[in-house]
Amino acid sequence: MIEPLPLPASEDGPRLGVVPGAPHGIDALTGLVDRDHFLERAGAVLHSGGGLKAVILLDIDGLRRINQGLGSAAGDEVLEALAQRLMAASRKEDVVARVGGDEFAVLLAGLGEEDEARVLATRLAWAVEHEYSAMGHRLPLRVSMGVAVGPHDSRSAEKLLSDAEAAMYAAKSGGGDARVVVYSDSLREQSQRRFALEAALRRAVDNNAFELWYQPQVALSDRHVIATEALLRWQDENRGWLPPADFIPVAEDTGLIVPLGHWVIDRATAQLAEWIRKGYKLNMSINVSAKQLADPDFIFQVRDLLTRSGVPARSVTLEITESQVLRNLEITLPAMLTLRNFGVRLAIDDFGTGYASLTQLKTIPADELKLDRSFIVGLEHDPRDRGVVEGAVQLAHSLGLTVVAEGVETFAQLNFLTDIGCDALQGFLLGKPQPADEVSLSLSVDSGAATPLQ
Repeated sequence: MIEPLPLPASEDGPRLGVVPGAPHGIDALTGLVDRDHFLERAGAVLHSGGGLKAVILLDIDGLRRINQGLGSAAGDEVLEALAQRLMAASRKEDVVARVGGDEFAVLLAGLGEEDEARVLATRLAWAVEHEYSAMGHRLPLRVSMGVAVGPHDSRSAEKLLSDAEAAMYAAKSGGGDARVVVYSDSLREQSQRRFALEAALRRAVDNNAFELWYQPQVALSDRHVIATEALLRWQDENRGWLPPADFIPVAEDTGLIVPLGHWVIDRATAQLAEWIRKGYKLNMSINVSAKQLADPDFIFQVRDLLTRSGVPARSVTLEITESQVLRNLEITLPAMLTLRNFGVRLAIDDFGTGYASLTQLKTIPADELKLDRSFIVGLEHDPRDRGVVEGAVQLAHSLGLTVVAEGVETFAQLNFLTDIGCDALQGFLLGKPQPADEVSLSLSVDSGAATPLQ
């Protein structure tokens, strides 16, 4: 049974619940009004007097992971519990609705000024963004909210909800710094660009229109290449080369990261098998997301792909960012443990950006820690970065983890990392990401230059 942390009851008592055989206009799961009825109510309110009106659209971040990791029944109970919180935190005169699978809307009326809608939305976000208990697990829940205020230019209810949706997507792409976004005309253009990008990304996934490039990792013990990291590249026919930061968040939001991630592992392990046949002793690092780990089929897909390629499991390292591990620990931890039992190595990527506690680091079944490049950049001029990096290396070694420093671009950085006992380096100094047939797997690094071995 899923229960939110306690909240005071609304003024007029419970206003919702599961509604068996719910009447027309009522959502059977939550007891809230449905999308059609909400739009009818919103249309009537927009044409009445009484000040400004607004629509808040709320989207649950990560409900798919809960459904995949714990089952759809758990997801349904999360929806019920969130609906109860939303009703309890809203004003008596507000209309609260479930307008999509993981989307809720709130109609506000009688507003004195536009900023009042943003304040009320922020208050609702605080009310629902708390841990929920599900099957013995504590699940943090986060939301993205878009706000549209009207009536302006005779907006219809559908237009106001659409504007709120554009703002909601802006909040979602903004991450933790923008949980609530108010609609502006510029957001409409951003929303249209996003939908166009999503459509192009879907076509690219269907057509396998991607490439993998590889960046070497060099051991500091003997200055030889010990691994490569597989990095996704996409050249869209209309947009040209797109950086992963532009399309990976869209893949995450839409669930396309699951089939895309499967393709990456398939191609990367096949490439590693080819290099091993040529006599190279290498590992392959592959980035995965929490959504992939939450997919019930993911573990079996990894096992099958390893079997098909003939690559030893210990030659593959799956990297997941520190922030994603911590944000989804209840779901990702069981998958990580199972993968490690298969023999796959696990790495905590971008370490230092997610603020993992010592207790959490001891719990995570990792083999490797990758220092985020933001700390490496400051090694030459910031003593605080030097202290953080040296402390992280010592901490990782005390936990039995190897350490890879990302973003190494100068010999001053290389020398410092060598002195403090870092295990391996990755960065432009050692080699840029390149297609498989161009990457140098035999690399010598001395104090003056990084050159291929003859």
